[in-house]
Amino acid sequence: MKNIKYIIFVLVACLFIAGCGSSEGNGGATGPVNQINNSDFTIDIDTGDRGTYIDIAVYSDIVDYDYEGGYNHKFTFNGEDMSEHLTWSSPNWAEYFYPGTLNPGDEVDVSYELELFDSKGLTYSKVVTGTIMMAYLAAWILPEMPITIDSMIVFAWTMIASNQLQYVLASSYGWSYKDDYGIDEFTKVIDNDLREYTFPANCVDDLSSEYQFVDLFYSVETLNYYLDNDLAIINSSMGSVSNDLVGKDTPRPNRDIRRERMSMLVKMIADNE
Repeated sequence: MKNIKYIIFVLVACLFIAGCGSSEGNGGATGPVNQINNSDFTIDIDTGDRGTYIDIAVYSDIVDYDYEGGYNHKFTFNGEDMSEHLTWSSPNWAEYFYPGTLNPGDEVDVSYELELFDSKGLTYSKVVTGTIMMAYLAAWILPEMPITIDSMIVFAWTMIASNQLQYVLASSYGWSYKDDYGIDEFTKVIDNDLREYTFPANCVDDLSSEYQFVDLFYSVETLNYYLDNDLAIINSSMGSVSNDLVGKDTPRPNRDIRRERMSMLVKMIADNE
């Protein structure tokens, strides 16, 4: 499967902030206000022929709670109140249609607040705000398929200008029906002006003898970001290839693995400052 993404991730490395306060729209109940596990929070901008849609997802453990009290989304994007452009929502997912035009190099203001009210009167909140320059897009020359672990995997790309950071990721992910999983990953920050990268052969382990499903994934991502302490808003262009080494339709990595990847990316950005 070949895939090219144009995406904004909103990632925060800190795990929670505790405090007290009242909850509007929650019967006036009071209790601790906890910040959602932010390394599981994403804002995904999908631009295509049907227009621009923005998906906001929360993968935190909090989504397993009971939300009889309801939830609120407040979202401002590029200076526009998006409340009238909400197409559907749930406690851990919201989709918006953005009627404007986004171009590489544009500066975009992002402001988003999510409040979750559970049946016990506790409020969980997430607030994100920052300004980011839309990433310059890469035109990708992707590796020939199928990919194998013992081969060198070559990516090439062209861009009209460089973004702030580029990095590569390779992973071998195994999963079994008994809900057992394992993963081996290779990551590296590469020079911003580089336009070709070759993954070394055997840079990740072959897990096919240990699991019923094994998926190989290789990607190059070039991105812009806004960093404020533990908060990173990331806008990127990604070229990737994946291949089922064993089995078909390998289940996607679980929340713990996605959280670790996001935390790793935030650390890369902080080290780049």
